[in-house]
Amino acid sequence: KTDARRNKLLHKKENITIDNIYSSIQAESKKEFKIILKADVVGSITAIKSLFASLPSEKVKLKMIHAATGAVSDTDIMFANAYNAIIIAYRVRIASTALSLAKQHNVKIKDYDVIYHIYDFVQKSMEGLLDHEYIETEIGKCEVKKLFKIGRIGVIAGCLVINGKVLKNSKCRIRRNGELLEYEGKITSLKHYKDEVNEVRMGIECGISLDNFNKFEEGDILEFHILEKAQSSL
Repeated sequence: KTDARRNKLLHKKENITIDNIYSSIQAESKKEFKIILKADVVGSITAIKSLFASLPSEKVKLKMIHAATGAVSDTDIMFANAYNAIIIAYRVRIASTALSLAKQHNVKIKDYDVIYHIYDFVQKSMEGLLDHEYIETEIGKCEVKKLFKIGRIGVIAGCLVINGKVLKNSKCRIRRNGELLEYEGKITSLKHYKDEVNEVRMGIECGISLDNFNKFEEGDILEFHILEKAQSSL
């Protein structure tokens, strides 16, 4: 009976430990935007903190290192430098020695007269810390009609754009007899007649060479896509 109770307690302790470790990992991986706030009066600090409380904190945490009234001082600069924080000054003076020290230590000071401008700046700065996600967008297809071997360039695929468009900065996959080949690469040359171009639209013929690929076959379908940065939000 005693052993069963001990095992139950140990099992409970183990679960708590795992949860704590998981929470700790999450906390360490969360990015922080650190600020030092200097304002004209206590009421301003309260109002600004109230606005900050409405900012989401699941992805990026807003960490206020220090908040006080009065001019931005040398001490504030040293604090900001030590904590890698930005100083936000609301309707306060910035001491000339503090400005020199900030320049010396590359400490950023943002000076505001409107509270909502502070909110906008902090929100955009926090969004700037987010890891960017990318969306793949298919932009066009072309069919290989004829192959050309050209000296140092290698094999150029004579193509007809059959859907959408081809952009020189897009990436390419190749479909043969309905199956995708194990290749994805960049366009190294995109020609319309003898001219190097950046874009070719549907219904127009072009010459295409690809990075590290020259085993084209007539009838291959070249599929082109670009990566677009997704809108990140807190």
